[in-house]
Amino acid sequence: MQSFEPTSLKRMTGLGVPLWQALGTTGGPYDLPGRTYEEMMTPAGLARIAEYADWIGPDKSSVAAGSLVADAHAAGLRIGPYTFRAENQFLPAEFRRGSGANDFGDAFAEYALYYRLGVDAVVTDFPDLAVMARRG
Repeated sequence: MQSFEPTSLKRMTGLGVPLWQALGTTGGPYDLPGRTYEEMMTPAGLARIAEYADWIGPDKSSVAAGSLVADAHAAGLRIGPYTFRAENQFLPAEFRRGSGANDFGDAFAEYALYYRLGVDAVVTDFPDLAVMARRG
């Protein structure tokens, strides 16, 4: 179960399904005025999330720089960033190939980067590519 709202995840505790706290790049959860996603991604914020969730799902841009993967793991959380796509318009410049926004770039290299960073899963529109990249 995935939600940007902690309250809905807390209501699902005990159902036997993994709970996944989604984290945006700006703002914060609607149900917790004054709390920001940025604060939720600090070690203290991750410890609070670990009280009710099993996973965090940050935007992939929140993962590449910094210690979010290590901090999440230290809090006992798994991490699965979102959303990976193969088209150039969704890839960092170094992984783009060709000149069109919808041309397929080097998605394998992007997946490999995040797997090296230690993520436990990825949220993707191309699961076949993610699995092939994971297998190496």
